[in-house]
Amino acid sequence: MNAPVKIVAKSKISEWKGLDRIGLLVHGMKCIWREQEKDDVGIDGEIELCRPRSDGDGAIATGKIVKVQSKSGSSFVIRDTDDGFASPVTEKDLYYWRGFNLPVIYIVYHPDDDALYWKDVKAYLRDNPGALTAPHRIEFSKSEDRFDGDAYPALLALCEAAPERVSMDVGETLYTNLLRIERRPEKVWIAPVLPQKQFGFHDRLSGMIPPYVYKGGLIHTLSDPSDGETAFAGVIDAGGVEEVDLEDWIAQGTEYEVDLARLMNSLIHRHLRGIGLSYEKRPRRYFYNRGLAVDAPIQKRWTSARTNRTQPRTVAKHYEYGKLKFFRHQALDYGFERFGDLWAIAIHPQLMFTTDGKRPWEERRPGHTRSRRGSRSTTTPTSTTSCSGPTKWPAVMTDSISRSGTKPSPQPAASPLRRRRPSASRAIRSRFASDPRGSEMSVTIEYIREPHLEFGGHFLHPDKKTGLAETGPFGCTDPALHPTQIRVGIVGTRATAELCERWVDECRHYIETTKTQRRTMPAGSPSLPEEVGEDVIVEALVKSLTPDFVGMSAESSFATSILTAERWRATFQDREARLIADGDNPIQRVERATDLIAEHIERIATVSPAPDVILVAMPEVLLENSSTAQLGNGGWLNLRRGLKARSMKWGVPIQILREDTLSGKKPSLQDRATRAWNFATALYFKGGGVPWRGHGLGTDTCYVGVTFYKAEDAQGRIVMRTGVAQAFDYLGQGVVLRGDPFEWDVDEHGKTPHLTQAGAADLMRKVLTEYEKISRLPPKRVVVHKSSRFWGPSIGSSTSSRASSKASPP
Repeated sequence: MNAPVKIVAKSKISEWKGLDRIGLLVHGMKCIWREQEKDDVGIDGEIELCRPRSDGDGAIATGKIVKVQSKSGSSFVIRDTDDGFASPVTEKDLYYWRGFNLPVIYIVYHPDDDALYWKDVKAYLRDNPGALTAPHRIEFSKSEDRFDGDAYPALLALCEAAPERVSMDVGETLYTNLLRIERRPEKVWIAPVLPQKQFGFHDRLSGMIPPYVYKGGLIHTLSDPSDGETAFAGVIDAGGVEEVDLEDWIAQGTEYEVDLARLMNSLIHRHLRGIGLSYEKRPRRYFYNRGLAVDAPIQKRWTSARTNRTQPRTVAKHYEYGKLKFFRHQALDYGFERFGDLWAIAIHPQLMFTTDGKRPWEERRPGHTRSRRGSRSTTTPTSTTSCSGPTKWPAVMTDSISRSGTKPSPQPAASPLRRRRPSASRAIRSRFASDPRGSEMSVTIEYIREPHLEFGGHFLHPDKKTGLAETGPFGCTDPALHPTQIRVGIVGTRATAELCERWVDECRHYIETTKTQRRTMPAGSPSLPEEVGEDVIVEALVKSLTPDFVGMSAESSFATSILTAERWRATFQDREARLIADGDNPIQRVERATDLIAEHIERIATVSPAPDVILVAMPEVLLENSSTAQLGNGGWLNLRRGLKARSMKWGVPIQILREDTLSGKKPSLQDRATRAWNFATALYFKGGGVPWRGHGLGTDTCYVGVTFYKAEDAQGRIVMRTGVAQAFDYLGQGVVLRGDPFEWDVDEHGKTPHLTQAGAADLMRKVLTEYEKISRLPPKRVVVHKSSRFWGPSIGSSTSSRASSKASPP
């Protein structure tokens, strides 16, 4: 028997040869070549240009950097002629390189010419704007674009023309909830109040009352109080009115800054009331309610200062959740802030909840709650209101403040739906403030601990990653359940297959988690310097929830190696996928995509020896345009399900990987360590291994899950449902069985299907027969789970079928 060997793919050799050639040429220019060794998403390395020393002894590093993307091999050389050729690229790469803050050059190693050719990507896109439309490619001239030692002056000129990475002359627009006050009042009037009018001064005012501050027998206001039209005319000594410049008035002390803020707050209050907002003192809110009714919400048009788009926004609406009925209002609070010489209004978006559109939601605090586990009492508020003030601007930033129409996340106030979770007590009896009747109810909370799983060496732990990292998979306890090597095939385009091979190679090694979480370190923490006197927010790795991936190799805890070979690799042209995706008929797109990939799966699934698992590196263009299609009878075609169904006849499981997952460009992607854990575990299981088993499961118990799925009748209509049972033993191994088709009348029996007594008995009989074939003994106990309630006849039929198989009922 020949020992297994490691295969180096031809594409890898070509890639290494191209990178080595670049390094050799760059070093010949007496410059620095740095190859990208980690997290390559479109840049393979960089060149730092150096200038030769005058004495010829070495070179001077300039700090001028050029980023390099390199491609090697015939797959990146198309339309080749004696004068030139083209190299295919992706639209995402072009936009990525164009947005780089450094020069980017694209270098192609031409294997037939044994030469390198290069292009300045940004200049190429400026001169050829059509390159951003399909088909995406970069054109090369063999006479003008050769990359050799003579390219040094052009690289130097490229760096000299590039803008500085950090410009101190370019400003930015700050989008904030602070509205700058462009102009303030210039004068303040101070007037003495008549002695006989000072007692009960506020109550004596009537009519039009301007904003004012009253202290020490004097009123301070922003308009002339001697004006006969104001409420001050009859209560002040008109001869003692003094007009003061605002800056001089503020300069008297900080209390006068506070007084100015009070005066301007009063002005804004009048303005907001004048444009139709209602005001509530507790909590302090201005909110929309004019014209509001249960069936008539309020909408306002809103323009974003960032996008300049105008659209309607619902600012007040009635809601019903069971017995809860309330109005939810967009609201705001505000305050004046001063930053150096700059004054601004801080707008705080809020929410307001009312019972009738006017009166605030009556929030009642619950009483004390007592748990069975101890006599400790706790009081938990039903809702909390959090309000954070504006960010303090550094003085250097005050000139960049601009008016903004964007809305920061609102802070809820007294919401009838937001509650803190109760403590983890066994039983809690409390009064729910949201119940308008004030009735009491008992809630029993049962804490179900996570079940233990069994891993290598019969190690027990509830967490899968921890168990696998500590002692390896459960299959290690039995050679029949543990593959020491997994042969992996790859299907995809040349680009996606290369991405897949890189990912597989990465999963052979240790991967550290990059998952972080914001945490607050309190002042005085041993981890903080003594001079830090306030809380600090830090980004910390969360290895307890997302541990490092241990790698999948013979040396890691998996004790399994991944084998890839050229004979287990089948690729199709990218243009084939695009032709399918560009088709007009969605059903034909799905069928043709399924045929294309299934054909390549069959090509490597039927070789000898066949791979244990086939990875399908799915091009994004097929997932976007050819993944699903609705049939005329209401059913659906699905590319993923179709491929899995087709591959069953060759006996090789498949694992579908998305192109944007392999490239790391998928939005909301998990960190690489978590993805590697999920991939390696699935690969181990599909390769014939048992990663873990449930602890405490009976070795002579058959676990059965019953569900239903839709099927076509003879006329192609989706009108029938078929019972499906999946039976497992204690190792999680088992079979899937399909029952006989049966009709279900939705109008007569409802939407949830149920097996007839005869159908349930027949399905269970098949399950037990197949179970005996696997375990060679009938089970002593059968546990049946369904996706719907049990019917009496079904229970009886299941019991009778177990009895006929000499198995006792559960």
